[in-house]
Amino acid sequence: MPEDQWQPQGAGDVGEAELDKAVPGGAALLPEDTRLQLRTWWLAKATGTSRTPNWDIASTCTMFGRKGLLLVEAKAHSKELSTRDRCGATPANRNRIERALAEANAGLREVRGGSWELSAEHHYQISNRFAWSWKLATLGVPVVLVYLGFLDAAEMEDKGVPFASGNDWKNVLLEQCCGVIDASCWERTLEVEGTPLLPVMRTVAQPFDPR
Repeated sequence: MPEDQWQPQGAGDVGEAELDKAVPGGAALLPEDTRLQLRTWWLAKATGTSRTPNWDIASTCTMFGRKGLLLVEAKAHSKELSTRDRCGATPANRNRIERALAEANAGLREVRGGSWELSAEHHYQISNRFAWSWKLATLGVPVVLVYLGFLDAAEMEDKGVPFASGNDWKNVLLEQCCGVIDASCWERTLEVEGTPLLPVMRTVAQPFDPR
């Protein structure tokens, strides 16, 4: 929609979104009070250099007639989904992040049941993606969380195995998040305190063009 805001904003501005911060030079993706609640939930001590999760794409959207957020995490090859990534925050912030992840685990188990083991020690990126999506929903912000696989990204072959099909992407993603994310959540609308959270897997063809 013309009134929506998004980040990055194009080739001239490729900065990824941090949801607790305003969009530079544009309207905010979230109200100021929501941004503050997110920041204090995630960080014990926020400084000018403190970072919160970066999103490949974040955009306002309309979901079931309500203003919400579309959040996209994109991958082009198998090694981009790491099981070993861990939180590198300062001790005070690490403690706050671990508490936030524990809250998200409890909340997601209550909503969906199943096994949720979001962690700061491993699978940290996908853990913080689901934790932030859950927290946004508790604050009344509907969320579509998209895990996007780029297909046929041949230029990435020196870094990892490119995804060849939708099934390839799905299988790799499910294998990587086994034991951390409840597999039954995908493609289902989770009602978090009356607010929808929809995690989906999608692909887009991205063949290499040397021109």
